[in-house]
Amino acid sequence: MLCSPWPSSITEARPIRSESRALLVASIARGRRWLNELMTDPQSNTETIAGRERCSVRKINKTISLAFLAPDLVKAAIDGRLRYGLGVARLCDLPAEWSRQRQMLGLPFELARSPR
Repeated sequence: MLCSPWPSSITEARPIRSESRALLVASIARGRRWLNELMTDPQSNTETIAGRERCSVRKINKTISLAFLAPDLVKAAIDGRLRYGLGVARLCDLPAEWSRQRQMLGLPFELARSPR
């Protein structure tokens, strides 16, 4: 699990729920796919994606923002090492700069590796 400024030890940090983790990982993948579409297809834009996916442009933009998460945050999400509360809603509003993401989440500069 990742360090939190609140608990006194890593073992006290409650992990993200498995349903939230699955949604987050799927949303990161969707955001990356949509970003790739925007970069490679000159006819594509957030409005056309929103129409196809039957959701708002705002949701498209928020999901695409997950494509800019720091690699260690993505790995922690995949490995199930994010703490409770660090789901899609919390992570989609982060700045693109990786060090600022960690700072805003109260995480160490580089996330600790999972124990093996």
